[in-house]
Amino acid sequence: MTEVAAVVVAYNNGSELVRCLEGLAANQSVGTIFVIDNGALPWQGSEAVSPTLRRKLEYRRPSSNLGYAGGNNMGIELAASIGAEHVLICNPDVTVKSADVDDMLTDLRLLGSDLISPQLLERSSQGDWSALGSPGWDAAAGKGVLRRSDALLASEFVPTFFGACFLARMSLFRSTGLLSPNLFLFCEEIDLCMRMSLLGLSGNWGISGRTVVEHGRGSSVTPKGYGSSARSRLSVEEAARSAVIIGRIYWPWRVPLWGGLRLVLAVRYVVLGRISLARGVLRGVYRGLRSPVLPPEQAGSVSNRPNDP
Repeated sequence: MTEVAAVVVAYNNGSELVRCLEGLAANQSVGTIFVIDNGALPWQGSEAVSPTLRRKLEYRRPSSNLGYAGGNNMGIELAASIGAEHVLICNPDVTVKSADVDDMLTDLRLLGSDLISPQLLERSSQGDWSALGSPGWDAAAGKGVLRRSDALLASEFVPTFFGACFLARMSLFRSTGLLSPNLFLFCEEIDLCMRMSLLGLSGNWGISGRTVVEHGRGSSVTPKGYGSSARSRLSVEEAARSAVIIGRIYWPWRVPLWGGLRLVLAVRYVVLGRISLARGVLRGVYRGLRSPVLPPEQAGSVSNRPNDP
């Protein structure tokens, strides 16, 4: 039985993906690493890897781009099929050190939680590095924030975890179901936290006090960071769509406000001359309002398997 199976959803990644995978392979508790390749072209780096990574690597290429949620769900099902007790979800732009997974396992057991994230080490637009350890959802503005002080109203801050990297017991997904099929990219962590709360598992996740991993901040869709001039149309469109869908499911009375705030964002992009991004925001809001939405209880569950804990 594998203690930890890692899942990395790739999308047109290069050297950062190899760096991520080599870091995961160096962790002794990680037995198998599933790469789900959503990219337009097959990954070409599988040969230029260490013998340890080659032994642990399992490469899968879906017939279409499944997105973040769909790709990770494919990986979670594969992890369940080999009897993994835990699954580590990791973005390809995250760098994990050789002891990080063991440390997260230790903290998971000490906290008695079902899910834990490391702290994220990120570089600011000024070039300074800082460790982030208190992510959440701003329910007043309908957006993710990196700390409580970033929320429009502190009372409307909903604590979450970092979707870029987290370790979960496989049993959690048997209780909550998989990541939401309503979402393609962004907001998967807030949806999972809300479903955990509905099941009476509120607060059953945490941030590791000892583990800090380096995060490239969305280089798959924002290669130069989250500055307004660097974001891709895909990034802003899917962020707007996902926020509207989260609102429709959990805060329906706030959807008009959240949609209005994104119209303001679209106007800002127009003023900055970023017409493509403005169109992306508007299209995301439109798609979020029109997309069919499944209720939380239909997120899909991992099949029970006789060799699972």
